[in-house]
Amino acid sequence: MLIPLNIRVDKRLLRDLERFADEQHLDKAAFLREVLHKGFENAKQETVLKQYAKKELSAGEACERLRLNRWEFFDLLKVHNAYLNPDLEDLLSASRLTSAG
Repeated sequence: MLIPLNIRVDKRLLRDLERFADEQHLDKAAFLREVLHKGFENAKQETVLKQYAKKELSAGEACERLRLNRWEFFDLLKVHNAYLNPDLEDLLSASRLTSAG
């Protein structure tokens, strides 16, 4: 269900957004929803990756917050040139995976 949202934006930004949407033959509202969604996902990823790098979150917690499986999370780390920062929870989880197979 879509819920109306009122925001104020700079006139120049709105003009640029509208022009771009028109050039791409996109519905302005749908285009803005997509931009908002992508921006939110990027901001969420950046925040979670920073928390992970500071060891405020385990890989499992980061996966949960980003709704990713471990492999998708590893790919995300690679895209952001970030390093795996395993903690005890991650090592125990990995040992359970290898011993189960």
